[in-house]
Amino acid sequence: MTAASLFAEHVYIGTSAKGIYLADFDSKTGKLSAPEMVSDTIAPSYLTLHEGHLYAVNEVKDGAVSSFTVDRSSGKLTPLNSMSVKSAGPCYIAIDKSGRSAITANYSGGSITVLPIGSDGRLGEATDFIQHKGSGPNRDHQTMPHPHWVGFIPASKLALIADLGIDEVGIYNFDSKKGKLAVGNPAFATLPPGSGPRHVALHNAGKYMFMYVLTELSSNITLFIFEPELKRFTSVQTISSRPEGAKGDNTGAEIEVLPTGKFVYASNRGDDSIAVFAADPKKGVLTLSQHISSGGKTPRQFEIDPTGHWLLAGNQGSDNIAIFSIDPSTGKLTAAGVVTGVAKPTCIKFAK
Repeated sequence: MTAASLFAEHVYIGTSAKGIYLADFDSKTGKLSAPEMVSDTIAPSYLTLHEGHLYAVNEVKDGAVSSFTVDRSSGKLTPLNSMSVKSAGPCYIAIDKSGRSAITANYSGGSITVLPIGSDGRLGEATDFIQHKGSGPNRDHQTMPHPHWVGFIPASKLALIADLGIDEVGIYNFDSKKGKLAVGNPAFATLPPGSGPRHVALHNAGKYMFMYVLTELSSNITLFIFEPELKRFTSVQTISSRPEGAKGDNTGAEIEVLPTGKFVYASNRGDDSIAVFAADPKKGVLTLSQHISSGGKTPRQFEIDPTGHWLLAGNQGSDNIAIFSIDPSTGKLTAAGVVTGVAKPTCIKFAK
């Protein structure tokens, strides 16, 4: 694949169907090339990259993670190996700062798994496996735990797990050398019953860290302030990701903070929109500034490019990727194009 210009970089697209796709994105013009399948792995619904390797969850009954070497020039993938997560339906993966471990959130199985990563990028047998317990009041979606996101606060040696099924963000102490998790103190941050925490966005604001939790079932964003010295999470704001007075079914999906911390973005499935919020730099609190069509149906995930000037949204229900420019002063989005050619896009990642 030939780069579109000197400003082009590789973009990988995961799907809930078959295959990982590769395209070139031109950060000068906002143009995305026609996607090309570079792996036929099944249901690679979420991807992450780390030091020349790509890792994809296989969101199937016998869940696994597949690892690949990335050719930095062409972007092509070479398979390394695949490793079981010992659970069904992994939907999210994150790599710890040391690069020694990957943690998966296994939605269908209600569990989390730690897999070691070798110096060559290959995955090893699980070093830890934790089965969550409990349920929530929503009988359609919360009859059991459903971990949906995992992230890290490296300086505090913490791993965080958003569990949609039990209305909690689990807090674990993480030993990166051993690849082991231990329940933290506190053990979790609690969300309102039936809200269904799905994804989390973190922003380091110096003395504090802002943790924005997007709930799938109630379509809200809750801001927690994390105080590292006390390892304390305090809820300070809850705001809807939907327009005032919105009616009908909707589920929150993705949330991201612009690298500057000035703006927060969240996607709505049902409304098929992206909400834009201005964030107070000192307090983290949000003020709604825009709702805009996602450019398709069911925006399950979106990604902001490394320059912070563009947002690419994967519309799973309409098989397209919508491109938006970001106004640097207001954070507002402007539609800049749509690319087709990928069935059921669920994850977009830039090669950084």
